[in-house]
Amino acid sequence: MAITYELVKTVTAQLYDRSLRGIPEDTKAALQRADAAESNETARHTLRIMLRSADAAQRSSQFICSDAGVPVFFVRVGTQAQFSGNVRQAIADGFD
Repeated sequence: MAITYELVKTVTAQLYDRSLRGIPEDTKAALQRADAAESNETARHTLRIMLRSADAAQRSSQFICSDAGVPVFFVRVGTQAQFSGNVRQAIADGFD
């Protein structure tokens, strides 16, 4: 069975949304360690803002940042995968 344009578009949209609303626990832990180790007060303040933003986004289901930047996806495709439709366009349309 071929992987459809609609499936690629839907999954892309879901992954993008998920990436904007939370950070992985290991990333959060790394930010906390950086905050604890940082001696520069301005840098510590910035790290704390990042942590508070991540917590607020998780609690309210809002985006972590209003400027999401440019998404980059690395897609691995097996040699037996079959697609129906334009995969690149489906990924691009998943951001609309």
